[in-house]
Amino acid sequence: MGRTSVASKQTASGKAPKNDGKRLEEPQVSVRLLTAIRPVLKEWINRKRGALSFHLTQVLTGHGCFGRYLCEIVGREDTTRCHHCDADRDTAEHNITDCPSWTRQCATLMADTGCDLSLPVIICAMLSSETSWDAVETFADEAISTKEEAERRRERVALDPRRRPRRRRHVVNNNDRNVSPWQGISGWRHGGAIAH
Repeated sequence: MGRTSVASKQTASGKAPKNDGKRLEEPQVSVRLLTAIRPVLKEWINRKRGALSFHLTQVLTGHGCFGRYLCEIVGREDTTRCHHCDADRDTAEHNITDCPSWTRQCATLMADTGCDLSLPVIICAMLSSETSWDAVETFADEAISTKEEAERRRERVALDPRRRPRRRRHVVNNNDRNVSPWQGISGWRHGGAIAH
């Protein structure tokens, strides 16, 4: 049995692996998430409820369908801008605090958690009640599902041959109808027959 399996089983059983603190020091961990979780790390690891869904993980880490991640980290986008409101930098934080596209969802989230929407406060709220955890997870599912669908639409448009710029044909006869399109091709002679 590998070390990863043991660590996974220890975490699942509520026992924290001893190296979790060291893993948080590694650079691939989201600094934003690290700063938010560090004060409540023990409570986070030992929590009795709240599984991390795929969408919730994306919102907490800032990875996924966010312009900054797609442009700067994985290189799938040309820009970091938000495709929902045209802000210069699309991040998880932007989606939770600034993007007008999620105003309704953010208002619901604030009402359900009773807190502001900064990541450290959201993390504490998630740990404090199942209702708050569910509210954050619902927000993440709605926002990320919508962003994923928008990303798929952009990818389909980019792949649609009808929307791609067409290559222009090389014009040999300068669109002069009195000149055969074959003129200028090796072996062409007047009358249409190819000389041997």
